[in-house]
Amino acid sequence: MKKQDKIFKLMLAVIAAVFFVTISRVGIHAGTAETQFSMEGKTKTDRFIILNYVIDAPADKVFELWTTVDGTRKFFGKDAVIELKPGGKYEIYFLPRTDPMSIPNSTKGARLMWIKKGKELAFEWTAPPWAAALNKKPLPTWVVVNFRPLKNKPGKTHIILTHQGFKRAGSWDRTYEFFVRNWSGILFRLDLYFAAKK
Repeated sequence: MKKQDKIFKLMLAVIAAVFFVTISRVGIHAGTAETQFSMEGKTKTDRFIILNYVIDAPADKVFELWTTVDGTRKFFGKDAVIELKPGGKYEIYFLPRTDPMSIPNSTKGARLMWIKKGKELAFEWTAPPWAAALNKKPLPTWVVVNFRPLKNKPGKTHIILTHQGFKRAGSWDRTYEFFVRNWSGILFRLDLYFAAKK
């Protein structure tokens, strides 16, 4: 084989190798990249809620209840509209029969911010009806729910719920106190649902 042919084949092999590595890297990047909804209008403050709760159920089952309409009906609200994509709707309706328009008694307008399947969910949240003036667009508060399998205890899930974006004074104080109680109640109902299935 001529020296020129050897050099040409070597160059083709190098080009092919570079092309393969480049495509592989792009593929890996695309596969792991996480799309996130805009944080515009949201600010982390020194006032937030963190709740830890252990649920007697596997993480994938607990996660499913938070991310499906049928699941949320079992512990969260009477109805829901959920679109599992960043920017999709994450609306929980609490009194759809007596409040058909579901303006004050729902989280209408709330959006899903990000989702890590089986591990984490983040969504906007609205203020209660009596503090509706706080529901400016974009919504200022958001909730992050982490789902962690409990070590050394198979079939149990450690939930960490964080509600962020609370300010101070005016309706904010009462709203903050309301959600401290409200989220505790929701997690308790979630626990009761799984306990009843045992």
